Amino acid sequence: MAQWHVHAHSGQRYGPIEREELDRWVNEGRLTARCQVWMDGWPEWRMAPEIFPQINAQASQAAAGAAQQQASQQMGTAAGSPYAAPQTPSHMTPGAYTNPGSHLLPDRGATILVLGLLGLLLCAFLGIPAWIMGSSDLKEIDAGRRDPTGRGMTQAGMILGIIACVLMIVIIGIYAVIFCGALAAGGF
Repeated sequence: MAQWHVHAHSGQRYGPIEREELDRWVNEGRLTARCQVWMDGWPEWRMAPEIFPQINAQASQAAAGAAQQQASQQMGTAAGSPYAAPQTPSHMTPGAYTNPGSHLLPDRGATILVLGLLGLLLCAFLGIPAWIMGSSDLKEIDAGRRDPTGRGMTQAGMILGIIACVLMIVIIGIYAVIFCGALAAGGF
């Protein structure tokens, strides 16, 4: 089955993914008119609306809804009041995708960085969760399921976690050699 790749306007690349996953991204509004797509075997990247024309329709509907909301706010209607109940624009069905960032899992880069630092400076065992979480989160970022804004902190925390784990293994190895040497020499 052909594999697809996405180049988001933010510069991030996602894939390989199956066509069904890509169709789901289109329906959720995650694939925008500024994204490029590429399928294995194609000579070059293509703009997403060339392959998925419905993206342009979604963008124009969203722009119309934003203009309608702005007009109602300027006119001082209840829809523009901060105390009014939230209203669904008429062009959207309830439960429709409206927030471009809501589909992503939250960024945990700061947590991973703190675990990596603590693992390196205080307790080497904290390097283990930093390494595992960092590796997992980077895979999710690459697959387009996690917010990529904390990628740098995630990578730094994972690297610090790896260093803490390696140092822990080296120190345990040194103590083991010293202990075994002392046993062999009859020191214990």
